[in-house]
Amino acid sequence: MRLFQTNLFFAFVAACLLALPASAQMTEKLNQRGKLLGWEAVGKLEVPGGFCTGALISRDTVLTAAHCVFDPQGQLYPAGEMRFRPGYYDGMALETRRVDHLVAHANYHHRSDGLIGAQSIPFDLALLKLDAPIYANGVNPFRLQERPEPGQKVTLVSYGRGRSEALTREADCQIKERYRDGIISFSCDATFGSSGAPVFVREDGRMRILSVVSAVGKSRNGAQETYGMVLPARIAELKAALIKTAPGLPINSCSKSVRVKRNSSERGTSARFVRAPGS
Repeated sequence: MRLFQTNLFFAFVAACLLALPASAQMTEKLNQRGKLLGWEAVGKLEVPGGFCTGALISRDTVLTAAHCVFDPQGQLYPAGEMRFRPGYYDGMALETRRVDHLVAHANYHHRSDGLIGAQSIPFDLALLKLDAPIYANGVNPFRLQERPEPGQKVTLVSYGRGRSEALTREADCQIKERYRDGIISFSCDATFGSSGAPVFVREDGRMRILSVVSAVGKSRNGAQETYGMVLPARIAELKAALIKTAPGLPINSCSKSVRVKRNSSERGTSARFVRAPGS
C-alpha cells in the first residue's frame, strides 16, 4: 500500500509529513454482533488489491471517496470487480453485493502520481449502485446531516491498516475547522483503509453522516487532522448523475462513471489513503 504526500494550499504553509502520533481519542473495535448494533450499514468496500470503507445511504447505494474507485493509472475500476460487505468482521458480513455501476464526481481530479490537492478534496466523493438492495436485519441506511460547526463532536467508523477485519469506532473526536470550498478538518485518527469512511454526528438521537474521509495530515501545531467535505450539494449532484448512468441510459457529462464489465481482467493495486499536510 503506497503512501502519497498531498498539497493542501489554504492561507498557510504546508508542513512536512512526519510519523503520526498515537491518537488520544477513545476507540472501540466492533468485532461482535452486539457491538455492531446501529453501525451495520457501514461496510468494507473491496476493490482489486485493496479496500476502503463505505456506507449505505439507501438500500442499494453506497457513499465512499472518489479516490477509492480509481486504479493507479487513473482509470475507474470495473464496477463488477468491486464488492460491498456491510457489517463485515472476521471474514463474515451481513450481506455481500457486487457493484453494478458507479459515478465519481467530475470535479475530483485524480492524478496518476497519487497526489490530491485542496481543489479536489471537496469533490472526493463517489456513489456506487449495488446489483441488489440490502434488507438484512439491522442494516438501515444513514441520512445526511448538513450543519457542521467547529467544536462539534463527531464519530468516525472505519476499517483500516491493522484493523481491517473489524470496524473501529472512534467517538468524541471534534470538528476542528471549516475551510473555504467546503473542506472540514477533524481530530479523528484515520489511517489507510479509512478512505471513504463516514464521519457521523448525532442529531435528534440518531447518527447522521456529516462528511466522508478524504485525507489526513498535520496541523500547524503538529497535531493530526483528518479532512473531509460538506456533503449535501455534492451528493445531490452525484445522485442525479447516478440515475443517468443506469444501464441503458446515457452518461451524464457532469460525472465520471463506469458500468459493470463482464469477464474483465483484474488489476492488482492497493486502495490508497492520501495524506494532506498543513492546516
